[in-house]
Amino acid sequence: MKLDSSLFDTFQQLRGREQNRKLALLNQYSDKIKQQQTYKNGVTSQPDTPMVSVPAKPSTTLTFANISSKQLKQWLEQSGSKLTEEQSGALKALIYSATGGGSKNELTPVNFFEKAQQVLQSAAARKDSTAMLFWANTLSAMKKFEGEALSPKQS
Repeated sequence: MKLDSSLFDTFQQLRGREQNRKLALLNQYSDKIKQQQTYKNGVTSQPDTPMVSVPAKPSTTLTFANISSKQLKQWLEQSGSKLTEEQSGALKALIYSATGGGSKNELTPVNFFEKAQQVLQSAAARKDSTAMLFWANTLSAMKKFEGEALSPKQS
């Protein structure tokens, strides 16, 4: 019986540490998102306005804030093992949501950072900690690869 109670205590401590780690990560990202939305150049942000469809110009560096779905798709194919399957799947989901599954909007520049932040906020509103960690991890991966060189054949 003593062994069982000691295992229970150990597992309880591990669960507590994991929950604390999750809460710290979620608080960190929610604070960043609140700051970005609340103030832009010292002025309260306005609601999103629809973007005008303008084909993306070929870029030499990866910029998730202004990249076409086609360019992001090509970068995902070339990046190979740089991303985990989870991160790659999340970016593919963002591509699908940006294009609606079709190819007619493939060349329109999209702010994928903003899209990922919206999904993270939605998960936070639902209090879905698993989804919040998933999208927080995706955002950190996007920041990690921001500015990486794109291959010259992309357009």
